[in-house]
Formats: sequence, C-alpha cells, structure tokens
Amino acid sequence: MSIVLDGTTGITTPDVSVTAQSSDIVTSGNIEAVNATLSGGVYVGGTAAANLLDDYEEGTWTVYAYDAASGGTAAATTTTGSYTKIGNIVRMWLQLTNIDTTGMSAGNYMFISLPFATNSISSVGQAVLNNTSYNGRTNPYAYVPASYSRCRLQVQAESTTIDIVEVGWLTSGTTDIYVNMTYEV
Repeated sequence: MSIVLDGTTGITTPDVSVTAQSSDIVTSGNIEAVNATLSGGVYVGGTAAANLLDDYEEGTWTVYAYDAASGGTAAATTTTGSYTKIGNIVRMWLQLTNIDTTGMSAGNYMFISLPFATNSISSVGQAVLNNTSYNGRTNPYAYVPASYSRCRLQVQAESTTIDIVEVGWLTSGTTDIYVNMTYEV
C-alpha cells in the first residue's frame, strides 16, 4: 500500500497532518505507523465497548513499607517499583532491600504501597522475603484486599491458617522483599 499525495506516490517530508476526516481508514493490507498518537482509543477484535483499549501506561512509583497501626515508615537501601497498566489491568514488580524497621512497631502488620488501588476484587501475587523469621510458617505471598492501594504480606501457618507478616518478623537492616503481582483497577 502506498500513499498518494497530489498525484505523487510516496511522502518526501516526514510529517503528515490530517485536520479533518469524514470516513474511517479502510485497507485490505496492513497499516504501519511510527509513534502514532490516538486521542481516544483503539478497538481490538470488534467495536463493542469491551473491545476499546483506551489506556496504556508504563511507569514507576515510590515504594514504601509501613505498619498501618502506628503509621511508621521503613527506610530501605533500594526501593524500586515499576508497572505496566493496560486498560484496567496492572502488572507490577517491586523491590525493597535492607529494610530498616526503626520507628515501626514490632507487633503491627507490614504493608507495602502499590501504584494504583485495586477495584472491588482482591488479588494475590508472588512474594519473596529474605532474612525474616517465619517461625515455622511457609509460602509467603502478597495479598491486596478489594479497593486497597497497598498490599500486605501473608504466610501459611498451618494447613488452613493464614498469618499476616508482622514488622517484628523482619530482621531490621537486612530483610529484602520482592513482590510480583497482576491485579485489576
């Protein structure tokens, strides 16, 4: 497929500007573009509202760990968080290394900030915790209750019992936490 302007095939300048268009683009081949910007969205697989992709974003956020009861925030050597948001789905990854729990209360639950609050559906993700005291507990994971902007870390205590990770379980200055999760917003 080629574009014809004023009877000439091809484009000799790098920019083409269309200010008004009364009909859709129709082609039997592929349409190729570089750095196309859409002011609305793009329909994929049909024109129903459910097929409209109108949000795509990649970014980072300031990750912090804290205990909700006292509001104490932990310092960490590395606080990295990155995400990709496509429509209402967020795929995120975070890392906190050498967490210093000074100023936090040992018996309080540990929470970690997320880039976006979840919708009305709870989510579960993978979590790795280094240098912590599970006290016989296993299988750490991240859990986000519905409509929350933070996740909590949980472990399995017995066959059916779930415990939420407490600040006192972390070895201050050496604990590392990694979370990988996909959830809806």
